Amino acid sequence: MIKDLPFVIFGCHNCIFNQYHMTTKSWVALDGLQPIDPKDDGQGLMISAFKSREFGLEISDEDLKRRNESRRGKHYLDEKAVKAKRGVWC
Repeated sequence: MIKDLPFVIFGCHNCIFNQYHMTTKSWVALDGLQPIDPKDDGQGLMISAFKSREFGLEISDEDLKRRNESRRGKHYLDEKAVKAKRGVWC
């Protein structure tokens, strides 16, 4: 009887955003003072989503092409940071 039931695969994606996750840079006052770096990543916000091919939204080839075209030629504000983080330019 079980073999007659529909089979749907769901995937789960989680992402956590922390308030102090990337605090390697900070403003320095004219007298040389700067804020103390936090010892942890701070409060986090977790976002979860479920997706499946049967119920999810698919992106059309035209929409994907339009999005990629809008990103072409754009660069990160801090190229050194990206290279240090990822090891290569992407």
